[in-house]
Amino acid sequence: MRTWFPVLVAAALTVPAFVRRAAAISPMPASDQDMVVFGAAVAGAAFLLAWAVGAVRRDTPSPLGAVLLVVALVLPESLVTLHLAVQAGREPVYTAYAAASLAGANRILVGLALPLAFLAVLSRARKGALFLPVAVSVDLAFLGTVTFYSFVIYFKSSVSLLDSVFLIVVFGLYLWLAARLLQEQRQAGGPAAVRPGTGRRHAVVVSLVMLIAALSLAASAGPFAEALATAGRASGDDLLLVQWVAPLVAQAPKIVMVGALTWRGYAGEALAVLIAARLVLGTLLTGAIPVALSLSAGAPRDLVLNSLQREEFLLTCAQTLFVVFLLASLRLKAWEALVILLLFITQIAVTDPQVRLIYSVIYVAGSLGLIVLSRGRMRSVANLIPVATRFLQQSGGAAGGPASRTAPDGR
Repeated sequence: MRTWFPVLVAAALTVPAFVRRAAAISPMPASDQDMVVFGAAVAGAAFLLAWAVGAVRRDTPSPLGAVLLVVALVLPESLVTLHLAVQAGREPVYTAYAAASLAGANRILVGLALPLAFLAVLSRARKGALFLPVAVSVDLAFLGTVTFYSFVIYFKSSVSLLDSVFLIVVFGLYLWLAARLLQEQRQAGGPAAVRPGTGRRHAVVVSLVMLIAALSLAASAGPFAEALATAGRASGDDLLLVQWVAPLVAQAPKIVMVGALTWRGYAGEALAVLIAARLVLGTLLTGAIPVALSLSAGAPRDLVLNSLQREEFLLTCAQTLFVVFLLASLRLKAWEALVILLLFITQIAVTDPQVRLIYSVIYVAGSLGLIVLSRGRMRSVANLIPVATRFLQQSGGAAGGPASRTAPDGR
């Protein structure tokens, strides 16, 4: 019963949202009630998804399954952002909300969840560094490519439908490689089969949990986003709640899940999940926004970034570039995790546009400093794509081969 108690609590959090949608119950001002009720439902659904994703990932380990499950894992923040994009097709004021939600989701994943996962390792094992699976080199190579392309989006001040095509094609290529790895593992007798001992009852329960989570998100994501926007306008800072509260509510269960994985000794896998989630947000979600915007408007529309949104976009790109360069060696040290966390915490406390530019410069300068001051780091960055390519070429050569290794040099 103890194992199921958190799942039952999370499911209970989704019930008031269904009741609220079925009947207009307003003991509090609508926006305040919606924030509480629908925010709790989004958090509960996100936890249910995280639990179900973890269960399926344990039962059916495979590269393709991992990617698809990460897509499910980022569904809460994605639905909130896409709702705002759909609204932007009808009311242009929502364009800023969609851009803010996207930036907040990306920065929380990289700036908060990733270093917290490492600190969980540090508090348990007292290790000074964490080594990542060599398979993460593939995710980092894709994420680095998308990040460099994102700087192009920043300079042209819009995410166009052509950008959508490129980003979705990149994600499709990533998905194809995962499917190819799955096929090679099956041919080599690798770990692509269902884990022994998982029965039909377990599969039904997991499917039911995912269905409840999906229905809850469908009912709650839109009203939650609207409530945050309304409350933000009333407080005088309409972007603050959308940018930080919505992604944090949606990602808090994911952060808890990653922390639990690291505490149990699966730190490398946990960080790999976060990196893959950031890649999904940077490709699939970013590419889907202009599509949703155009479908809602009934005509081709770009996500046009104003000066504030450009600064947010630049800061997001610069932060991701810095973290990719840090992780290119497939290890994360204690001081590096603390730097990532400190830079994130201090930047959200200040809303001055000039400060965003300063932090962007710090991230870019830090990225350049990593490769200029350290030959080892320069080699790691330069060899990131070759390491990823070598992993893809070798992964089908032996059952359960390189995917289980922790670093290119066998550490």
